[in-house]
Amino acid sequence: MINANLSKVLENSIKNNKLQQVYLLFSRSNQDIDLDILEFVRLVNDEKQISWHQCLQKEYCFIIDGSQGEISKENLQEFLNRVSKSSLFANKYKFLIIKCVENITLKAANSILKFLENPPFNTIILLHTIKPQNVLKTIKSRCFIIDIRDDFNAVASVESFFITYKIDVSKQKQFRELADLIYNSPANLFNLILFYIQQLNIENYKN
Repeated sequence: MINANLSKVLENSIKNNKLQQVYLLFSRSNQDIDLDILEFVRLVNDEKQISWHQCLQKEYCFIIDGSQGEISKENLQEFLNRVSKSSLFANKYKFLIIKCVENITLKAANSILKFLENPPFNTIILLHTIKPQNVLKTIKSRCFIIDIRDDFNAVASVESFFITYKIDVSKQKQFRELADLIYNSPANLFNLILFYIQQLNIENYKN
């Protein structure tokens, strides 16, 4: 099932004719994002029925999978050249998809930066990461970032925790804040550390 946040962003962008050329999807490490990528392509190119296997076979799709190891400059440059030289398709966008973009080498990063500065016409670059803190700021600054982490009902989980462990009402606000910070820590670890520094003391450490 496609992530609700991604679906909402895409539908609004398509409706208002405001698609970006460069996106960065942020997911969890154990999350299967193939369906989200597939739905992205399907919605943008108006493909009513298309499987992941069919998506891989499409002439307008170029996919680099960095989940198995680093992406070298040579490997990346080969795909960049193929995208640039490939034909345009009527009413279709070309897609360059890079999974786990945090695994590109420094030389490869320099190549992709130049490509992002002036992407080919009618082309969407779809980057993906499970470690946004490892993606160069210069790359992130050129992207429209969408959080597609698996939906997690933090509120329901915390409420259940309160009941199970009979947490005093006076402490519940702090627990809710901590749960939210932990949930968002992959994207912003600093705020979680700051919370510990400011809130952890001799009176509440047992909590």
